[in-house]
Amino acid sequence: MQKLKLYGFKGACSFVPHTALNLTGVDYDLQLISHADAKKPDYLAKNPQGTVPLLAIETDDFYLAQNVAILHYLDEKFPQAHIFGKGSDKQKAKAHQWLGYANADVHKAFLPLFDAGAVIDDKDLQPKVAEKAQQRVIEIFKIANDNLADKDYMSGEFTIADVYLYVTLRWAHLLKLDLSGYPNLAKLINNVESQPEVQKSLKEEGLDVIS
Repeated sequence: MQKLKLYGFKGACSFVPHTALNLTGVDYDLQLISHADAKKPDYLAKNPQGTVPLLAIETDDFYLAQNVAILHYLDEKFPQAHIFGKGSDKQKAKAHQWLGYANADVHKAFLPLFDAGAVIDDKDLQPKVAEKAQQRVIEIFKIANDNLADKDYMSGEFTIADVYLYVTLRWAHLLKLDLSGYPNLAKLINNVESQPEVQKSLKEEGLDVIS
């Protein structure tokens, strides 16, 4: 089998397929790059979007971008990893649902907080945009908190969807968003950080726990 290589940013959403690879137990290379590196010609030749994550089998000239696509590929190629869980078809479908929530709803809502200029050019209005975005992020997290009222993980068992939500909670922690009213999210952080594969990813990216 050709060795897989994952390109990512430290602490970014590429942490999700990084952890998925650790779940598979296969040999792979991790290359953490800078945002500047992602805009260089050699990287853009592999991924014209200039983003991470990027999964590569370079000897096969195979490059796959986008978290959802990468996770689907890894799940198909390494079913023994149970990336979306070991439960029923319905449970796995729920895991996919919550992955979509983390990827398309929560992640997207953070954009104005990281770069308000990407949303609006007027610098005088950017603080108001960021403030509104902060409120929106907190509102979206309520959905996850409510869902976790009677369970430890989003779909009932640990899956890669929990890892994606965990990454966004790390961002919330970094930005000092007030999620004190959502105790179930604190529980999820503890539960996710207790997973050996997550601990391995944290160590490999030089990240501290936040629980």
